[in-house]
Amino acid sequence: MKKVILSLALGTFGLGMAEFGIMGVLTELAHNVGISIPAAGHMISYYALGVVVGAPIIALFSSRYSLKHILLFL
Repeated sequence: MKKVILSLALGTFGLGMAEFGIMGVLTELAHNVGISIPAAGHMISYYALGVVVGAPIIALFSSRYSLKHILLFL
């Protein structure tokens, strides 16, 4: 049971770092890509919106497949 909780905690931490860690380097991201800072902020918001919309859809359609195949797909 502890392995399950640890893997869930690490997965949650990884998703949080992917979504919120980019905010610390927002100005560098905007400069390197050649866009304004608000546009770079919108890019982060679009990613988060994709996660919010995509996660329930993936959960709904992946219930009939084995966990091994789902992890290989993702």
